[in-house]
Amino acid sequence: MFNKKPKTIEYTYDDFNEGITSIVNNINAVGTQYNKIVGLVRGGMPLATRLSYILEIPLDFEDKEINETIPDDLNAGQKILLVDDLLDTGETVRQVLETFGDYPKENISIACLYLNTDQETMPDFFHKTISRSED
Repeated sequence: MFNKKPKTIEYTYDDFNEGITSIVNNINAVGTQYNKIVGLVRGGMPLATRLSYILEIPLDFEDKEINETIPDDLNAGQKILLVDDLLDTGETVRQVLETFGDYPKENISIACLYLNTDQETMPDFFHKTISRSED
């Protein structure tokens, strides 16, 4: 028997802009000065790119491969915002963080547009929630 494919999330251009505004407002309210935004390839890149322009923070990308510069930056005290479109199972973010090795956890924050509340990885900033067990 085939597994059921999760329902597609309807997300309009207006939703995207609303999400950007919400995340930017929350980042500004917290007041953390990030040195770099890291977008997860592929889904996180549109959000990361837009945040980079608005917040005027340099952009990097991560593709689940070991990136030697990001752990060095974290260990040097730089603040990094890790961005994905959807934190669904949390597995992608966990895998990427694992590739960074040992680093000061307070130097990295996570942002996403959608958060699945049925998993354990929690972002610092998000726009909307879903429950895969219900939605």
